[in-house]
Amino acid sequence: GGNTKTVMVGTISPCKASIDETLNTLRYTLKAKGIVNRISKNEDKQLALIRLLRTEVSNLQARVSEQENILDISTGQLANLSTASVGTPREINDTMDVTE
Repeated sequence: GGNTKTVMVGTISPCKASIDETLNTLRYTLKAKGIVNRISKNEDKQLALIRLLRTEVSNLQARVSEQENILDISTGQLANLSTASVGTPREINDTMDVTE
């Protein structure tokens, strides 16, 4: 498989006494010729699963970090809005004195 080549040599004899061996060798080489190699990575299934899960954890941590940043921005904006609309305790007291 991959970038390799597989070579098979079938040795036959012209001798009449070895005709059975020669025919068996030729039959075997014809069968072997039809063999197709399938490429597969030599990796332990557990190690592959661990690698996959680590990648998933990394992606999820990135998403959590992104959501935390969005939440921090939103919380900061809400804090600014609440202090702007309500004001400081002194400003509240000042406005209450004026209206009374």
